[in-house]
Amino acid sequence: MVDGTDSSFCSTVAPIAVFEMTDESETQNDGDKGPSKNDLESDIASGVVLGMRFGSADEAKSFYNTYARAIGFSIRARDVKKKDGEDVMREWVCSREGHRAQKYFDRKDRKRRPREETRCGCNAKFRVNFDKDDGKWVISRLVVQHNHALVGQDHIHFLKSHQASPTNEVVIRSGQIVESIPEQAGDCRQQYIQDGDAMAAIGYLEAKKQSDPGFFHKYCITSDGKLGNFFWCDSASRFDYACFGDMLAFDTTYKPFVMLIGMNNHHKTCIFGCASLLDETVESYTWLLSTMVEAMGGKRPTSVITDGDRGMRKAMKTVFPGCPHRLCSRHMMRNAEKEVQKLAFVREFANFMKFREDSKMDDVWDELLRKHDLVEHPWTKEVYKRRKLWSAAFLKGHFFAGQSAIQRCELMNSHLHHYMQGCRKFYEIVKQFDFQLVRVRDEEARAEHVTQNSTLVISTALKQLESHAGEVYTRASFYKFREEMEAEQLFMVVALTNEDNLCEYDIMQYMRPDIVYTVVYDTVAHSINCQCLGFEYSGIPCRHSIHVMKIRHMEEIPASCIMRRWTKSAKSHMTYTGVDAMSPDILISMRLGALTSASNRLCHLASKSTSDFEEVMTELNQLAARIDIRLNVGEVFEGGSAAVPDSAIVPAKRQKVTETVKTHPTHKYSNCNQVDTKQTCPMGNATVAAEVRSNATSGYSTSVEMSPQQFTSQQVAGSFSSYQPAHEETIHGSQSFTDDSLVLCI
Repeated sequence: MVDGTDSSFCSTVAPIAVFEMTDESETQNDGDKGPSKNDLESDIASGVVLGMRFGSADEAKSFYNTYARAIGFSIRARDVKKKDGEDVMREWVCSREGHRAQKYFDRKDRKRRPREETRCGCNAKFRVNFDKDDGKWVISRLVVQHNHALVGQDHIHFLKSHQASPTNEVVIRSGQIVESIPEQAGDCRQQYIQDGDAMAAIGYLEAKKQSDPGFFHKYCITSDGKLGNFFWCDSASRFDYACFGDMLAFDTTYKPFVMLIGMNNHHKTCIFGCASLLDETVESYTWLLSTMVEAMGGKRPTSVITDGDRGMRKAMKTVFPGCPHRLCSRHMMRNAEKEVQKLAFVREFANFMKFREDSKMDDVWDELLRKHDLVEHPWTKEVYKRRKLWSAAFLKGHFFAGQSAIQRCELMNSHLHHYMQGCRKFYEIVKQFDFQLVRVRDEEARAEHVTQNSTLVISTALKQLESHAGEVYTRASFYKFREEMEAEQLFMVVALTNEDNLCEYDIMQYMRPDIVYTVVYDTVAHSINCQCLGFEYSGIPCRHSIHVMKIRHMEEIPASCIMRRWTKSAKSHMTYTGVDAMSPDILISMRLGALTSASNRLCHLASKSTSDFEEVMTELNQLAARIDIRLNVGEVFEGGSAAVPDSAIVPAKRQKVTETVKTHPTHKYSNCNQVDTKQTCPMGNATVAAEVRSNATSGYSTSVEMSPQQFTSQQVAGSFSSYQPAHEETIHGSQSFTDDSLVLCI
């Protein structure tokens, strides 16, 4: 940096943490390059960058945006001053600067719900002035303090100014990951064993287990030596199941694969696992459900939605006895259209599935059949026998997360449709599943970002209740609650009965005097129970209960009407409570997820320089070695380190897996003062890591495998992921597979 600019360009009032150029300001310029990225945060925070010069305003913007990305906020342009038609001053501010104009809050003619408020009056800003003497842009004013929480590095790519910035070019957008796989002909299952594809897939999953100790996979072998049923899930999926495994949905749209899917607190898809089944028999489904329960520490779902496969229904009775099961309403509609071929009946049948009065159901059904001349139709007779599996009259009171269809499974499967058109290698499809898993979790991360970094706009007259709902629920859950609040206006109390501590309200809907719901409020327990059982079905308070809250002048939603799975603290609650009742495997998965999240910031900072990277890697390896010795994990030889077998590289497509044995020379390493190979040295991996990282700066591979929390931040930082598999043998029946494959992704 060189001499500072004249102070006439700057504001005369400087609040706390505001840095401005003065006539006496003088700094040194090292080739106009400015500070290195390692020192960028500290230099800006201390104000030493004042007077730094740039060749253009775009360079200045890029400089500030790089700092914003490292710290955790987004920028936008606010002010431009011109003189003689030329720009002489440019200013950028935090994207949360200012406030939305009041007129936008007071609008009464809204056709859409108001957008969340993201501005909170933040004063952070960055100003540059043009020095006509040398044609440079000079930093003249800098405000570094923010009045809001900064965004973590795992969510930084959701901020607008970082979605298309030069520093974000290396980020592989999860929704755009596409890998071209050549189509093959014939039955892919017949090729699994003979060309080594199954062994490659097993080796790939074994390798993932080394970076994710909570990773689970299990398979069986057929009598003729071919791959049978296969199930796998990672620690994040197991943790999601611990939090949201009360409702399970799956189908077999793309055979032989089965997706096991649920819904998280943001009403987004969460994947509990994936399976490849040999066939759709009762035995295969029983194996799948039993294996899933084993992977999830013995926890069973409270409700299941399926596409109506008979083998699945029989398997559920064995593995999930007493579990409420419903048929997918969309599959029911398709079957009705196919079998009956009367569009008018299909539309009325869709409404009939929502009919909630079981006492009148027979009469309404008979009238519907007579109207469309379908009394003797075989399909209508058969489907009515199974009405307890699809009618709302019999399913009310059971929790299904408000879902009647398994469209979430089909939404996930549709993204795999491109890769499943032809017959694919099992190993390739497993990799594609990983890519789609990242995409799904990226959607959840985006929803979490919106919930944490925006403020709701109150739009109803029940401001206290609506504000409390915004504080408790995630954004998507809040909108569900507000829909019920808006519908509450149509109801009125027609009768009130008081008995001891119970108040019974008979509530009728406007223009519907024939339908009356009874809502009971317990004044002691502060609980509300509605006859419609809407809360039990969806987990969101129904409109009738909200009407009673209004009558009772409640400012907060009663605790009995808040289902924790829809709240902001759904996952954090599972991390710290209910530990005694959970299995050790689930606890390990939760601890792993918590440690991964806590280490994201450290990884991001350490990746900025080689020295920091090597220091952190050395410390981490030393800490891991100490814990490894303390836990006495692995077989210890005379050398004193845990034995890890040598590994081979997973081959490219269409190549057979062959066992590779390589002898590594031993050396005495300064890190541990022991004689080891580079692979077995508990502390020597830092050297290997530095070597790999130095070779990784030229580009990034779309085949990077890492945890969802690490996906974006590690790629931006230029870090790497490597896997060293343990020698593990899985035995089912009379045969066993042993694989020592290695996946090394840079």
